[in-house]
This record gives sequence, C-alpha cells and structure tokens, in this order.
Amino acid sequence: MSTTVIATITTILVFFVADILWVKFVTGPFFRARIGEMMLEDPKLGVAFVFYIIFAIGIVYFAVMPGLAANSLWLTLGNAAFIGLLGYGTFEATNMAILKNWQYSMIVIDLIWSIFGSAGAAAAGYFAAKSFS
Repeated sequence: MSTTVIATITTILVFFVADILWVKFVTGPFFRARIGEMMLEDPKLGVAFVFYIIFAIGIVYFAVMPGLAANSLWLTLGNAAFIGLLGYGTFEATNMAILKNWQYSMIVIDLIWSIFGSAGAAAAGYFAAKSFS
C-alpha cells in the first residue's frame, strides 16, 4: 500500500473518530446550551463523513505529504493546524455573520479544536506513513 493511501486512511479515521467524540461530549452540549433550537437531535453522520473525507484529503495533501517529503513533523503540524483554522474559521465566521445568537465563545472553542484536531490527525497520518515506508 502506498504512503499516500496509508496517510489518508489514517488521517480520515483519526479525525472522524476524534471529531465525533469531541462533538458528542464537548461542543455538542456546549453549542446545544447556546443554540439548541437550531440543532438536529441526531446529526447526519453521512454528511459529516463526506466532509471528513474531503477535509482529511486536504490535510494529507497540504500537510502530511509535504511533511513527509521534508522529513519534518513540525511542517506537518504547522500546515495541518493552519488548514484547520482555515476550514473551521470559514464556517465560524460565516455563522457569526449570518446567524442570530452565534457567540464568540463558540468560535473560540471550535477554532481551538480545529487547530489541534487537524494537527493530531495529521500527526497520526504522518507516523503511520513513516511506519510503513
């Protein structure tokens, strides 16, 4: 199996599982207390999984593969953190601009998660790919 495939599968799985746990136990209750009337009782996991696949492919392409090419975990982490900030920052800024009751605390918690969640998933992909190369 190629390095890219290993990195991609690992990054997708780690990000998906981590984000599901994060949403279920941290941001889900946090957001529900603030915008509960806007939230679904049962999230559409299929839609979320499609996002995770696309987002993780972006993390692999722009963070993990350049990090592997440079043999640099730090490059991987930095690029992935920035991708997380861009992706979730777009979501959060748009929501703040167009939705009532969107709060700065929601933006902060989601951006912190996106930075560390993206970097963590990228690190997993990086180490998995290095282990099998």
